[in-house]
Amino acid sequence: MKKILIAALLLCLLTACAGENGGKSTDPTGSARLPATGGTADPTPSAGAISPDAPSPTDAPEEVVASVPQCTIFVFEKYFMALREDGTVALLGEPGENSDFYEEYSERVRKWTDIVSLCESNEVPAAITKEGRIVVAAAESFEEEREQYMQEADSWVGLEIAATLEYLKDADPVVWAKVNYPYNCITIDSEGTLVESRNGKLDVVRGASVVAADYDYFLDCYGKLHFRKSDGTSEVLEEESRFVSIAGYPVRTDGTVRTGSYITAIQNWTGLASICESRDGGLYVGLKRNGTVVACAGGVSEDPYGNYAVEEWRDVVEVTTNGYYTVGKTSDGRLLCTEIPPEAGVSFTKEDVEALLQK
Repeated sequence: MKKILIAALLLCLLTACAGENGGKSTDPTGSARLPATGGTADPTPSAGAISPDAPSPTDAPEEVVASVPQCTIFVFEKYFMALREDGTVALLGEPGENSDFYEEYSERVRKWTDIVSLCESNEVPAAITKEGRIVVAAAESFEEEREQYMQEADSWVGLEIAATLEYLKDADPVVWAKVNYPYNCITIDSEGTLVESRNGKLDVVRGASVVAADYDYFLDCYGKLHFRKSDGTSEVLEEESRFVSIAGYPVRTDGTVRTGSYITAIQNWTGLASICESRDGGLYVGLKRNGTVVACAGGVSEDPYGNYAVEEWRDVVEVTTNGYYTVGKTSDGRLLCTEIPPEAGVSFTKEDVEALLQK
């Protein structure tokens, strides 16, 4: 009888310990903090579709495969910006479609402080502060912008823009964002929750430990690549594979690319860490794990604007391109740039870019 009682007591103690520690995961990379519980959390009243297929940490391998990417250099059509070590942003060019706003946008960027990452954005520069707030050069404040759109909104488009601005104003602290200002945006917070503001509503994915996303896919910290369905659910692609990056094309942990592209060169690339592409799809640039860079034309040109010069670079840790020219950053903080052709339509030169962080 005593043996039975002792066994029962030990079983109770083991169950209690498992209950205290169950569901908790740690992140040894210090990237996105993992949620305390897996699966789908209760939606907020303002949330739209919630993915029921978000994996819990117990469904994934123990190791953390992918981390939140930090963006410190970014090329768009008319401007280039780079994050300085002191949290300010250096800018070349004239952001914004309307020339009346060039000077205003540029002045706002130069006033930014405490920036930890730049955002992939459209013609308006955007960034994330150390407090996890999104700043956009077009807006003195999201509240003022929203009020303006609300007053001028005479169609569903205006209302959608106002809804996105309202989200940007009140968004939880974020660690990553993709901003198509002022129409929609995707954000990821430190708990790995993804929120997309589009079409005047919020779509939320919780419990997936998301570290990066675009408008069709998202990547969780375990390296699982998810396809986002129109009904708000998601499915895991290539269950047997793990991925480290999804920008440009998804890159697997073995350095190969997941792509249906007709471009043979991309299909044959190996040893990759990530890929970036120009907005028009005319150029693809691959960053390899050994710090070298490869490039491939996506159009009819075999060597668009001399961008293949990147293959001479070494010790590179980050790349960005707009198709006319490509910029790389080395491990010691130097900027490298291909020649900037007249077709780029900018007033600065390759030398201006490479000297930008030295000023």
